[in-house]
Amino acid sequence: MYREEKEMKTNSEISDEIMDEIFKSFATSTSKLRSCWQTGSDLICKALNAKDARIPVKNTPRAGKMKTSDGYEWAEVEPGYWKDETTGLVWGPMIGKFSFDEAQKKAAELNDLGLKWSVPTRKEWMMAEIHDVCEVLPEMDYWFWSSSSYPPVPDYAYGFNGGSGYSDDDYRLNTVSVRCVGRKI
Repeated sequence: MYREEKEMKTNSEISDEIMDEIFKSFATSTSKLRSCWQTGSDLICKALNAKDARIPVKNTPRAGKMKTSDGYEWAEVEPGYWKDETTGLVWGPMIGKFSFDEAQKKAAELNDLGLKWSVPTRKEWMMAEIHDVCEVLPEMDYWFWSSSSYPPVPDYAYGFNGGSGYSDDDYRLNTVSVRCVGRKI
């Protein structure tokens, strides 16, 4: 069972002001990636330089600790479960494909490692992208649900493309991949 002496930070403990600054700096590369995504290109646009591009890494799970190419530290707490040492969130394996409401229900039913599990918020996905989640977790070349609703259209919620780092809305009844995050109970 996973035990940790340090307290894990929740998304609510991360200052909105800090998050806004992070998203402002991230907005440039996100908008460039969105343009590439909408053209249907399989390649990252030449307009992106290496620093802006978040190129997914095809990987296999590795045991222990690792440092990403941008210097973020991750630790494997159990096979298939990785802790982002910066946020304290534990990212679990992909649990399947579900509609938005089914995904929330399935996540709440999880009891792995004695943690409280949920579908990540849009901000948690964006923070994980900044922390190079694609270099750490396997099976990231999918569209994943977030737990964040899309305010302009009640029948939509935000999703996250693990292969490109792109976030956008999706119809809640669509069947989409689900990966959960765990926190201390």
